[in-house]
Amino acid sequence: MEKSFYKSPKPGFVMKQLWKACGADSYVLERSTYTDHVKYACLGGIVFATGFMAAMAGGYAFYVIFGPTGEGAADIPTDYTAVLISTIFGCIWGLIIFNIDRFIVASTGKGDGTEAITFDEIKAAIPRIMMGIIIAFTISKPMELKMFSTEIGVELKSRQLDKEEEFIKQVNNKYNPR
Repeated sequence: MEKSFYKSPKPGFVMKQLWKACGADSYVLERSTYTDHVKYACLGGIVFATGFMAAMAGGYAFYVIFGPTGEGAADIPTDYTAVLISTIFGCIWGLIIFNIDRFIVASTGKGDGTEAITFDEIKAAIPRIMMGIIIAFTISKPMELKMFSTEIGVELKSRQLDKEEEFIKQVNNKYNPR
């Protein structure tokens, strides 16, 4: 926007990419105020961060689930095949979430202009809320399994020993009287 008293700064490459991430029209934004430049760059940053976090969570979840397992973490050598596959899966998952989020943000209309949150605004936010829940599960479940892997292993070993003793007693009861 050019006026005799104000000239908008020229947007850089990163700002234009963030505008694209939120689905904004760069032609219109280049002619608007700097406040709009920053607002849509921040919205694009949120969309990008959502995709990035989804990529990290998806890759980590895939590695925890399908990576090497064992008693101690120090004893397990790094499985580079699992790391590579997890990285590829994480990138694909992040791109899927990025594109879904970009579509949702770009297709969401403006509010009604009031500060009160209306039912229509909540209804428009439901897809993003659902996507947030999905991303939260992809982050929390693998982390939970990793954090409690020692306790899970101890409990599993204890139950296996109890079952083994039970089977030994059954075999002894069956064959000892003979």
